[in-house]
Amino acid sequence: DRACALIFQGLAKNKTLSHLDLSDNKLGKQAISSLSEMLNENVTLTYLDLSWNHIRASDLRSLCPALNENSHMKALSLAWNGIGGVEEEDKKDKKKAASG
Repeated sequence: DRACALIFQGLAKNKTLSHLDLSDNKLGKQAISSLSEMLNENVTLTYLDLSWNHIRASDLRSLCPALNENSHMKALSLAWNGIGGVEEEDKKDKKKAASG
């Protein structure tokens, strides 16, 4: 996640990158948070592939506001992440806590 944060810091000011494929990288919560910060600043990125990263609904809490404010993004892939509702995740977390 720290390496991703450094990469995303560099990409925040990048003026040439338009497509970014981050598929199948197992991005963690910190990486998603850093990606969100980058999207707040980057004005050239138009395509972002986040497929196959095990992103959950709770991870999207930091990503959605950045995507909402980024008027340059034209395409986003979140395929094969198993994104369920936040309620589903809360139930799973409660079951884990009760059994463990």
